[in-house]
Amino acid sequence: ETDLILLPENSNCTGNLDLNDMIRMIEEEGARFLDEMRMTAKRVDATIMAGVMTRDPHGILRNQLIVIPPDGKEFTPYTKIHLVQPEKDRGILPGESAKVFEFQGVRFAAAICFDFYFPELFAVYAEQRPDVVLIASHQRQERPEILEFMTRARAFDTGCAVLRSAPAMPDPAVGGRSMAVAPDGTI
Repeated sequence: ETDLILLPENSNCTGNLDLNDMIRMIEEEGARFLDEMRMTAKRVDATIMAGVMTRDPHGILRNQLIVIPPDGKEFTPYTKIHLVQPEKDRGILPGESAKVFEFQGVRFAAAICFDFYFPELFAVYAEQRPDVVLIASHQRQERPEILEFMTRARAFDTGCAVLRSAPAMPDPAVGGRSMAVAPDGTI
């Protein structure tokens, strides 16, 4: 009965890798993982949305949200705008715009990890009146109460539900905090 599965940032190339290891992972294990996501979306008849690192035929790297519906008509509606320094150092290119996208009658907005810290991004989205904000994250240093507070604030900022996906960390006192938040801030 699941309609939507949201996976964290860098789902296809986890870890703090140097550029060559990251490219190898995107092309090898990460490519196999994306194939598994495609098969799973079809098998369970659910849409999978995930933060992934992509590399186009020209070798350009981007940190994007991918949407994989069961019918196989996948697309990447959002590219991370606010890059952290290690991403810039690896030559990853930022996105240039924040636009709500419609999928199956629902208006989605997206943010990836560091985008989360920029309220002006969510003000842009609020003007576009999304139904749901998706946050694919890999924050691994923030305290849980900060992540909860900020996710609740983003729901309030945009006036809509927020779905946040982040991997659990070995130390429960930092990072993680996947959650669904109602427009009124209720987790």
